[in-house]
Amino acid sequence: MSNIDPILLSVYARAFKSIADEMSISVQQSTRSPILCEAKDFVTGLYDAEGNMLEQMENLPILAFSLAPVCKYIIGYYDGDINEGD
Repeated sequence: MSNIDPILLSVYARAFKSIADEMSISVQQSTRSPILCEAKDFVTGLYDAEGNMLEQMENLPILAFSLAPVCKYIIGYYDGDINEGD
């Protein structure tokens, strides 16, 4: 088992949370839909190349459970044909 540096882990966790939070703020500030900006009826997340969740902002928690399976499905569907910027 490898040793995990708790300080480095904390730095990465905070960075991932900050990224997901900024994604959420961007959606709220750029949308014209009251469903998104007022009701916060969306979820943003940060996932790795295998579809594993790194961080997620749960503005509407019931939607949060759908992102990981959808992300893994998309990765499987495109089977390696996902490029930077997609």
